[in-house]
Amino acid sequence: MRTYVAVTDADWYRFLAAQPGLTEVNFWRPRDTREFRAIGAGEPFFFKTHAPHNRIVGGGFYSSSANLRLSEAWEWFGTANGVASLAEMRIRILLKQPGLSGRGQYGLDGLPGPDEPDVGLAGQGLI
Repeated sequence: MRTYVAVTDADWYRFLAAQPGLTEVNFWRPRDTREFRAIGAGEPFFFKTHAPHNRIVGGGFYSSSANLRLSEAWEWFGTANGVASLAEMRIRILLKQPGLSGRGQYGLDGLPGPDEPDVGLAGQGLI
């Protein structure tokens, strides 16, 4: 049996941990269109926060992955994406853009008008 540890930010974790009754969560990665093959369905999927917190904060069992548009990810998972609204999800992605606040780790070119980034859904699990 394999396991996977996904690194995430503390805001994503804290938001989801405060949601009662979630049966699944969505770990998403902007502009990641690669097929996720690190583990198979039913294998353990853990969530670890970035430094300085740097620890396992939750986990579950992986179910599947897909490449969706931002609005599709919101339609399927809603607040299980780790944010309160589609607008907030869009802002979280945009703030990772180079030249803006954040580390720019996703390398987005911006989100003009109706254009949406692809959101690679790496897996679902429980917090």
